[in-house]
Amino acid sequence: MASDLLAQGKRAILIVDNCGQELHRQLSEVCKASGSRLSLLTIEFDIQDDLPEGTDVFDLQPSSDALIERILEHRFPMLSQVNVQSVARFAGGNARVAIALASTIKSGESVAELRDAELFRRLFHQRNQPDESLLQTAQACSLVYSFQGADVSRAEEAELWRLAAVIGRDIRSVYRDLSELRRRDLLQSRGVWRALLPHAVANKLAALALESIPPAALEQFWGSAPPRLLKSFSRRLGYLHTSAEARSIVEQWLSVDGLLGKLGSLNDLEISMLCNVAPVAPGATLDAIQRAIQDSVADGTQLKGEGFRTLLLSLAYDSDLFDKSMALLFDLIEDEQLGPFSNQVRKSFPSLFHLYLSGTHATIEQRLTVVESLLGSESEQRREFGISALSAALVSGFFSSNQQFDFGARPRDFGYYPKTRDEALHWFRSVLALCKRLLANEALAPQIRKTVADNLRGLWNHVGMYDEVEEICRAFFTGNFWPEGWKAIHSIRRWRQEPLDADLERRLIALEELFAPRNLVDRTRAVVLRNAHGAFDDLGPHDDFTAHADRMQAQAYELGRDIAQCEAAFKELLPELVTAETWMYLGHFMKGMIDGSSDHREQWNSILAQFVEADPKRRSAECLAIFLFNLRNTNSELVEVLLDESMNDPSLAEWVPLLQCRAGMQLRGVERLKRSFVSGIAPIERYRTLVYTWDTLSGEGLAELSSLISELPGGFDVALEILWMRIALYERDKVPVPREILVAGRSLLGRFDFADRNDNQTYHLNELIKHCLTGPDGSPVAYEMCQRVRESLARRHFADSETTSVLGILLAVQPTVTLNTLFPLGTAPDDHIYRIRYQTFGRGGLAFDNVPEQILLEWCEQDRNIRYPAMASAIFPFKLEPNTEIRHWTKVALKLLEQAPDRIEVLKRYIERFQPMGWSGSQVPPWEANVKLLDSLADYHDPNIVAFVAAEKTRLLSVLDVVRQREASQERRDNERFE
Repeated sequence: MASDLLAQGKRAILIVDNCGQELHRQLSEVCKASGSRLSLLTIEFDIQDDLPEGTDVFDLQPSSDALIERILEHRFPMLSQVNVQSVARFAGGNARVAIALASTIKSGESVAELRDAELFRRLFHQRNQPDESLLQTAQACSLVYSFQGADVSRAEEAELWRLAAVIGRDIRSVYRDLSELRRRDLLQSRGVWRALLPHAVANKLAALALESIPPAALEQFWGSAPPRLLKSFSRRLGYLHTSAEARSIVEQWLSVDGLLGKLGSLNDLEISMLCNVAPVAPGATLDAIQRAIQDSVADGTQLKGEGFRTLLLSLAYDSDLFDKSMALLFDLIEDEQLGPFSNQVRKSFPSLFHLYLSGTHATIEQRLTVVESLLGSESEQRREFGISALSAALVSGFFSSNQQFDFGARPRDFGYYPKTRDEALHWFRSVLALCKRLLANEALAPQIRKTVADNLRGLWNHVGMYDEVEEICRAFFTGNFWPEGWKAIHSIRRWRQEPLDADLERRLIALEELFAPRNLVDRTRAVVLRNAHGAFDDLGPHDDFTAHADRMQAQAYELGRDIAQCEAAFKELLPELVTAETWMYLGHFMKGMIDGSSDHREQWNSILAQFVEADPKRRSAECLAIFLFNLRNTNSELVEVLLDESMNDPSLAEWVPLLQCRAGMQLRGVERLKRSFVSGIAPIERYRTLVYTWDTLSGEGLAELSSLISELPGGFDVALEILWMRIALYERDKVPVPREILVAGRSLLGRFDFADRNDNQTYHLNELIKHCLTGPDGSPVAYEMCQRVRESLARRHFADSETTSVLGILLAVQPTVTLNTLFPLGTAPDDHIYRIRYQTFGRGGLAFDNVPEQILLEWCEQDRNIRYPAMASAIFPFKLEPNTEIRHWTKVALKLLEQAPDRIEVLKRYIERFQPMGWSGSQVPPWEANVKLLDSLADYHDPNIVAFVAAEKTRLLSVLDVVRQREASQERRDNERFE
């Protein structure tokens, strides 16, 4: 339906009840397709993780008893107020259960004194005579979330006989009972699948089943159940946390020798089962995770699986489990390497320490105890976790969380929520008090100061903690400059649309003056030693950006001149100058230092000595490189001497490429880098800095160096980027690319190995091909590359988009050479042509569209019987109108058909492309749209084509019928399940 609506371009809203996750995903793809005017609303009992992008999830909580009472009063006016209240209490917010139960109450009857078990029996039997056999069957079938209810055999994968066996019944009598349950609207069917619904009834039935069925029979049931049924049983158990029998089973599973007791060796099915049943026995789950971590430590391995970490986040909800959950969580994530698409728990755990949306009811005192223990750890990783958590605890606005707040059937909210302003103030005052205590730790103090400063604006603006902000600022004042705090207070004043209250303005000015830089070193830290992200923190919303930058550059220059005259200040700043930060105005500062001193050798020696002493993990040669860059216009001879010395300095030899390229490539630069190549000390990536030498390195020098770099291990990509950047600069300036650069590019392309490629460099590669392989000089290299393309296709080394991109640019710059190489004259196309056909319809477009029509037709004429069919297989013969499903034959496809010696053979190749190679939802609509292309050939001037088209259309329509049936069958198998 969705695919049909998409093909028709209709505006529609699709609403699917009881929609499984996979069906939701498929429908989402259809609704997001180009030109779609569809919207989608799906309803599922329990939404799982990993939903498609663009999906919003709304959690519908049970109705309040008061609302249920109003519904009952409206629907059943004869019920007494006492009966209404009793039914509403029993229904637990489920209106369907309440209405069904209320309909069983007779006039004048009272149910106020009935126990919950008696009320449930009344609900189950409705107005029918009590039937213990029916109740027994319902209890057995409710043990699982869903079951296969059509197969009455005793096959290994059949399920009904296993449910019958657990209550000692025969299959046929159970099957009859299921029919009666369906008539009472307590059993739902989807194809062969059955489920007891609503869940409020099913859960109560399952709890009764666990009470009445002997434990041995239950153990025999789950001990021999096939995987699907076992997982379904675990899912039902997950909603029975109030059942003592369910807890007993889950605790048995999580015991040392239990079904799920050894977490380190669980498979995907068992991990899903663990996640299902964890809400039933949180303590046992924590014990199992703890054992698994201890076992992994003893084995020298690490417990893998994001599911265990997610469980710990959910288990931390209860305050009495928070401490242990956090301890285990940090044990799990401490040594993990962050990846771009994984370790989400590690990235999101700080939200547990937020004031809102934390997903836990741990007190602020509990949370700060965890923070303090992390910060006191000897592990650097744990201290980083502690800083992240502390920062999260100080966040005062724009809260968000990636956690899943539901946990089985346990009633959950979003975690602690301050009910009064006093509670919120207590939270932040507690965090600030910890920050004050932590200042005594000299190693942590800088990070604590920065963390507090980062949150001062929020505490002032969002929380209105004026006294507390003032107090913490004065507590942090030790007579030393606090740059982060000074900028934070300054930004509170500057970033406002409306003026502050006079008293608040006065207090902020006093704080700003308290922290204002008072000496040369502090002023340098305030202006120069700030990273690029903080360069404009003190820029107001209405200030001129350019004028501000000019002022800051001028200040940095003057500060450099002043520092050059003050040896003590210079020495104090040196440790900060050689750290890994990229300072915004360091270049202007260095120029001022150089202009303010005549002893540049001494300046260099001082910076170098500090660089050597600095921590190798934090230091950067950027400071030295910027110094040489500014020195070259003042004392170029000294620059050459310093660079020569760097070649023989063990601490600088690996940085020679950076130093040389920043200093400029005049005089002996090229020879110096050649010697650096030979030494092999500098990592190959350091030579990428040659891209910035366009104003100091000649084309001849760049060509020579790029050739040498390409011969080094891992050097091809570096040389490719260097040449690409130089060509891009020539193109920007509208200057012809020098011959030596073109020759170097051709030489580099001749070395490219498609079997050892870097997909990230495809754009650079194509730009080089476009500029360097045009004309006769580029033909030999184009031929070599095409040969490699063909070899790579035979080895299946190409990715779709890369094949399209590289082939497309080769066909554009050297169409005849590329075609002759891919399809040699006089030889029949082998099976690689089909890989070309399959792969050249990728994200990069259609490769053969780049061949001019006239050249393509002339090429085909040279070997007509072979080349016309070959090109019919290679090109994509039709195109889509933008934002529609309407197809049209391309001009070149019709020309090939017209001029081909065997038109039917060409048309056959076109029809082979009718089967969709990429689609969302059903294949049928795009395939039908493709078949309609044949209608335009129904009155073609060649009668053979007319007859062939008629026959093919009949054949294709029958094929489409088969596809429809296959898809319908597959849809039923995939989407009629309840889970």
